[in-house]
Parts: sequence; structure tokens; C-alpha cells
Amino acid sequence: MRVSVVIITKNEEENIKRCLKSVYWADEKIVVDSGSSDSTVTQARKMGARVFKLRWKGYASQKNYAINKARGPWILSLDADEEIPRELADEIKRVVSSVKPADGYYINRRNFFYGKELRHGISPDFQLRLFRKGQGKFADSEVHEAVEINGEKKRLESSMLHFSKPDIRAHIESLNSYTDLEAGRAVRIGYRPTGYSVFIRPGFIFLKNYIFKLGLLDGKEGLVFNVINAMYYFIKEIKILEKSGLKLTGLFSTLFRRAR
Repeated sequence: MRVSVVIITKNEEENIKRCLKSVYWADEKIVVDSGSSDSTVTQARKMGARVFKLRWKGYASQKNYAINKARGPWILSLDADEEIPRELADEIKRVVSSVKPADGYYINRRNFFYGKELRHGISPDFQLRLFRKGQGKFADSEVHEAVEINGEKKRLESSMLHFSKPDIRAHIESLNSYTDLEAGRAVRIGYRPTGYSVFIRPGFIFLKNYIFKLGLLDGKEGLVFNVINAMYYFIKEIKILEKSGLKLTGLFSTLFRRAR
């Protein structure tokens, strides 16, 4: 056994079959489900995955649990809305069978939002997803979790496909959920927003991705995506203020006084 694919799920019946079909070549497929009410678990089992059920404990905790269940020496961590094309599969098989592979590999994601690939702005989007078991794990984080590797890291040439957010409604629902998680963590660790982080940084993020990284070339989908992406940071900071108990009255003066 060489490669174990690990995936966490909850109500992913629209994605899980496509994802698992793209890794038919893997020696093992692990799915950790956190309480799906749809056919996710049934479909995963039909596709040959070993399914485990675990009450939701956070993104990093769920993924690390999946890693611990894997039996192969190599871990390929995927989200249910991702797919591995044939050329990437062939490259993965080559590197894990090579004489001196690295300990971890970054894989670029081609991101599809609203049914269209966004080729600019957020691209390239390298994620460390392939690594030796025992050499890496997901750092503790409520959201935007990432793998920490002890050892050499390289990049693969081929890309995975990421079919995220089929429409704006799903994108906004995701934004609301993720900003709740991030705001909760920020309050626990004592983080406090500033005038810059609330009012200026979101604008800089929009300008960087939409103008300087040419997100404007992705058409109306690129415009909508980058506006919502900038809003993410603004909404997150406002939620932190609310959770911290700061009154909205006098918000501007209080924040900009802190920023100076």
C-alpha cells in the first residue's frame, strides 16, 4: 500500500462520488463524516471508501483523525469538492515511487466558482496536500487549516480541480459560517481589530487580487468573487468587535485611535 486518500465530509452527496472516482487508483480511501443527513456515507461506501463517523471537532481535528486512520505511508488530503485529473494522478504515483522523494508536495488548485474557472486573482493556489504519514499534520485552526511538514517540501507540476461554490448564495453561506469560526477563535486568543484591519485591509485585498493580479479578466464571476472575498475580511473583523462587546457607537473613533 502506497497512497491513502483522506477526505472529511458533511452532506457532500453532490461532490463525493466525483472526488472518489478521480482517485480510483489510490490504495486506500478514508472518509470521515461528521453527521451527514444525505447520501454521502452510502455513496462513499459504494465507491470503496472506509467510512468513519466523528462528531464535528473542527477542520484540523477532523482531518488529523482521518490521517491517523490511514494505513499507507503517503497521505493525499482532499476536500470533497476537489478532483484529481489523470495527469496529476500519474505524477503522484511517480513521485511516491521515486528513489528520493521529498517529505511533502504542494499541489496547485484550479478554482471553479459559479461554474467558471477563475484563472487570475487567486491563482496560482498551491496547497500542501501530499505528504509522508508521520511527517505532517494539520495545524490547529477552526478554518483555513494547513499542513505543517517536518522535512523537505517541493511542488508538483500538475494541478487539481476545485469545484467550490456553485452559486453566490452558497458562497455567502460559506462566508458567514467561516467568519463565525474565525471570529470566535480571535476573541479566545485576545485579538482586537484596528481601523486598518476593518476599513482599509479589505480594500487592499480587493485591489491586489482584482486589479494587480488581474482578477478583472475573469469577467463578472471574477468581480463578484473578489468583492465577496474582500467582504469576508470586513465581516470577520466586525464580528470580532461584536463578540468582544465593543459598542458600535463611536466605532470609527475608537478603532482609528487604536490604529495610530
